[in-house]
Amino acid sequence: MFHSRLKYAEIKLLFNKGVKNNLVNYNHISLLTSFSKVTGNITCVRLYQHLYTNNILVNEQFGFTKNVITVSHI
Repeated sequence: MFHSRLKYAEIKLLFNKGVKNNLVNYNHISLLTSFSKVTGNITCVRLYQHLYTNNILVNEQFGFTKNVITVSHI
């Protein structure tokens, strides 16, 4: 679990199009702390290693896997 201080993100609004005083016309971006990014990457790598080494991923899994295209092989 993350401590509440580590869950900090700075929200930036980027204007998309339309009327500037309407919030619907803005995209929001969350700027995370470096620690959160590093921790997230480590978690992702360890989870993928666990799934791969324990043969949990099925052969039909194409999306979100390394070095595999999303077109099924026949």
